[in-house]
Formats: sequence, structure tokens, C-alpha cells
Amino acid sequence: MRRTLIIQPTLPSYRVDLFERLGALLTRDEGALWVHYAERDYLGVGVAQQLPRGVRLSTKRYYSGGLLKKTPLSYPALPFEALMWAEVLVIPGHLHELEVALSASIAKLRGLRVIWWGSFPSEGALKRRVRLWAAGRCQGVATYMPSQREGLPKELRSRARSLNNGLKPLSLPPETPKLSERPLGVAVIGRPSPKSKIKQWLMTLSEWRGGAIQIHLIGTSEADLAPMSLDPPPEVELYAHGYVEGEAELLELLARCRVSFYPGAMGLSLMEGIRAGLPTLLAGPPAPHMPEFELFIEGELGRHFSSDEHPNEEWPRWPEALGAMLHDLAWLDDAQARCLAQGEAFSTKVMAERLYELICGVGSCEPDTTGG
Repeated sequence: MRRTLIIQPTLPSYRVDLFERLGALLTRDEGALWVHYAERDYLGVGVAQQLPRGVRLSTKRYYSGGLLKKTPLSYPALPFEALMWAEVLVIPGHLHELEVALSASIAKLRGLRVIWWGSFPSEGALKRRVRLWAAGRCQGVATYMPSQREGLPKELRSRARSLNNGLKPLSLPPETPKLSERPLGVAVIGRPSPKSKIKQWLMTLSEWRGGAIQIHLIGTSEADLAPMSLDPPPEVELYAHGYVEGEAELLELLARCRVSFYPGAMGLSLMEGIRAGLPTLLAGPPAPHMPEFELFIEGELGRHFSSDEHPNEEWPRWPEALGAMLHDLAWLDDAQARCLAQGEAFSTKVMAERLYELICGVGSCEPDTTGG
């Protein structure tokens, strides 16, 4: 049996399908899945409205005030009952959480198989060394993207898998109208956080000179906009849809758009657009994007713009770049097909299969032909 406990900061909607698929794989082999999470993590990310089915669940609460803002404690300090039940433990790469270290220590004392699931940032040599040391104490390593796995020391790489971090495959086909035939709509997908820089970008809408467009904010609500003094040109129609969890509703909104746009450090929002066939305009390097940026191919799945914070003379500023992208009709239709194809290789289906292999200790985890 493979009774598996996964500790998570929280359980957001984009993880639900992954855990349902992984739970089904484990149940098929007389195992089971238990996920331990917080209703809201210390960064403010909340739990999904619809929790995964066929999975055991338990919750914790973070204490992250005062001096603990960057080193949160959780209550209970560890999921003791789940640790006594489990045969395999999957820990996040959150070494600043006391719970992770305590749970991993108990798991090692019990002789459980322990799997590290996280990233290994290149910035800050000490931080990277500490994470490599911790991952080296584990029997398996799950990285988010292929290049993260390839960057590991050889000994770690031999027991690591790239999960190809992605989203749930669409149960409904994406809207099929060619992008060139759609309204001049722009999807901005993400919460208005310091990382996304959505609020800062909205304050620059007065710079737009490209004619009538519609901007659909998905993840940003009217309440988020209320305190802001926005002054968009009359030809800019701004729609704040807030959080959208339902697939059909999300696809209906994205079908009104030709492109996706992201002003800050891009993460899984990139996959939301690509999965629906939307190329993305995003800040070009040296903007500090998340690991998902690895699957982006400039000129094929989207384009770059030069941001004020990370200027690059190779690309124009956002108003000029967005205007050119919206009106490059032949390129838009070609990019749509490339985006849909790329979305299939980075999905929760692939993630579940690869994480299951790590849990079961299948093979040597050498790279395969699908990017991992």
C-alpha cells in the first residue's frame, strides 16, 4: 500500500484536479492520499471552493504576525495522526515553516519514504545550499519544471522528476473562433499582489493610444479597484470579474480576448492563457518570473515588453507592444495553435503521473521524451 501524506501551505483551486488524479492512482493500487493544508496561507492565498474528492483532508492554522511574518508557525505544529497513518510523506520546500521540519523528522524516525517538492532558487547561494541539503535527505525530489531538475547535482538528479507544473486539462474544448476574428480584448489573469504588479500597471492606462479595447481583469475585483484613482482613456473598457473558479465561466471570458497580458512576475497565470490558446505579452528578462516562465517561447507563445522596473532596449514598452500584438492577425492565429499544443504537455494529468512514480519509487527518474 502507498498511504501518502502531502503537506501544503494551502489547497488552491489549481491543485484540486492534481490531488484527485493522484488519489485515484493511489486508490487503484490499494493506497490512499491525505492532504494537510491551511484555509489561507501566510501570503493570503485561499483554499478552493470545491475541495478534491476521494482524498482525506485536514486543516491547520498559521500564526504569521509580528516577527513570525516570514517564518510562520502553524497550529497544530504537525499533523500527528496523519504522520502515524502515512507510509510516504511529501513535504513542500518551505523550510521556514516549523511544521515541515518537525514532520520530516518524525517521518524519518518512522522510516517513511520522504519526497521533497519544491524549487531551488539560484539567487542567494546560502538559501540554495540549504534547500539542496534538505532535499538530499529525501528519497525523492519533485521539481516544478525541467530546467530545475537539470540544474540539480548529479546525485540528486538521479532521484528527481520534473512534474511539468501545469493546470487541469480542459474538459470543455476552448472556444474555437480564431483570435484574429475576436474582439480587441485583453485578459489580465492574476490577483492584484505586489508580484503581479497589476495595480501599478492599471495606474498607467492613461498611456494607451491604440484605440478601443476591452480589458478583462480575472482575479481582480471591483473592490480591489475601488481605492484606486484610475484614469483610463474613454476608449478603454475595464471589466473586473474577480475570482473565477468555474471552467465554463473562465473560458467564456477568455473567448472574448485575443491575448493575455501580465505586467509582473509571471507564474501559473501564463498557463491559464496558453491552455485556452491565448498568447501572452509579458515583461521581458531580467524581470524575475516564476519557474513556469520556462515553457514560454518568445515570438511563438507570446511576446515581451520592456518594463519600467526592468528595462530592455530589445523590446518596446507595453502600449506599443500590446497594440502591435493585437493587430498582427496572421501571427495571432499561428500562436493560438502553438499555445493549445504546449498546454497538453504541462498539465495536472502529467503532474499526477510523475508524482505517483516518485511516491512508488518507479525507475531511475531519468529524463524522458516529454520534457521531464
